Amino acid sequence: ERKANGPFNDIENFLHRIHHRDLNKKSLESLIMSGACSVLGDAATLLANIETLLQYNKQAQLDLAAGQTSLFTAASIAAPKLHLAVAQPISRRQQLDWERDLLGLYVSEHPLTKIQRLPLPGIHTLADASTVRVNSVVKCLGLVQQLKRVFTKTGDIMQFFQLGDATRQMEVVLFPKKLLQLKTVLADGQCVLVTGKLSKRDGEVKIIAEQITPWPEEFLFIHFPAKTSRAVVDLAKQTLHTFPGTLPVYIVANGTLHKTQTTVAASVAEPLAQQLGQDHVILV
Repeated sequence: ERKANGPFNDIENFLHRIHHRDLNKKSLESLIMSGACSVLGDAATLLANIETLLQYNKQAQLDLAAGQTSLFTAASIAAPKLHLAVAQPISRRQQLDWERDLLGLYVSEHPLTKIQRLPLPGIHTLADASTVRVNSVVKCLGLVQQLKRVFTKTGDIMQFFQLGDATRQMEVVLFPKKLLQLKTVLADGQCVLVTGKLSKRDGEVKIIAEQITPWPEEFLFIHFPAKTSRAVVDLAKQTLHTFPGTLPVYIVANGTLHKTQTTVAASVAEPLAQQLGQDHVILV
């Protein structure tokens, strides 16, 4: 239909022109959740009004059957406007996860793309880690995927999972002793920082985990340029304390990454950027 009669102008135009038995609740939800309808309207609003959309499409088919419209005119006429209840916006992460679940991969971007653009000293991308010498210690940030537990012959539990970032995936092995020391319960989709030794067996690169730390997907990143004066640093610290909130703060200073004990509001970014420069203050 799109090839024959051109792009769909809006959700009404789409529903007015598509007359197919396979357009049902499940297929329409999948189209919306996969991002295929992103140019037709907000995903949250479309999903919240799914029954209204289906009823609208059904009425358009009845009108066609009754001869009130034709397939030719359906592509060109302005369809009656829908009045949809506005829903709370869906997070970018939720949209990307739907995309991965329905299409089998992230098409728009990986959830960690923005984080991996930051200068994070000492943290490797998985692609870079795969090229370092075996038994080297690496730190890699990624999402936990395909988490599974295995019982050893002695009855102990160990875990395996795929760690994924925007560059590749790599298996992480967590032996029983390290699993017992872990201070967090791992879950699929969780963002973590994995520290461990690189192992290679049967041509496959793996990380033998020594430490796994949860990593927030939303935080404030501050990079103090070299030779930043003490007065500017003190002013930035004072500004941070003036905007309390829930966002963690990560700072790079003198080539080292630090997580502060301070949590702030997103509104602190603007005054900080005025003090340090736009490129040195980033909300993730």
